[in-house]
Amino acid sequence: AEWRVCALNQSAFVSVKRGHVAAGACGTKPGSRLVRNVLVVHEQYPQALGCDRRLLSLIQLLQSRGRSVSLLYRRDASLSQQSPPIAALAARLNVQDFHPDHTHTCIQPPPALYRYTSAAQLAALASQGWFELILVSVWFWNDPAPAF
Repeated sequence: AEWRVCALNQSAFVSVKRGHVAAGACGTKPGSRLVRNVLVVHEQYPQALGCDRRLLSLIQLLQSRGRSVSLLYRRDASLSQQSPPIAALAARLNVQDFHPDHTHTCIQPPPALYRYTSAAQLAALASQGWFELILVSVWFWNDPAPAF
């Protein structure tokens, strides 16, 4: 299946010259790099585990520094294991017009919540050029093969 940008959020993202700031923006020099959009890639949907609590703290820290943070997770968790529940996580990420089906049926401009489904999805997401920084957490004890 071909991945497309979700129709609801197409107007929510304004394209600018990728990775550069205008003169005088927040004291930065013209042409300097500015990280605005961060994609965090994680093995599973956050649960009530120490590693996931630390991940959510990292996301909160990035947001407090003015970054827009999106989350891509590989494995889903049952509703009883989700911490926070998916709607609350979307709200924490400031996802506009959130719909749970969009996590795995289309790609949304940042901030967004994505559930990994295929390499084609990753390629479509990467081709948008939305993220200046991608943080990938690695669960090295799962198996010797990469999860993605």
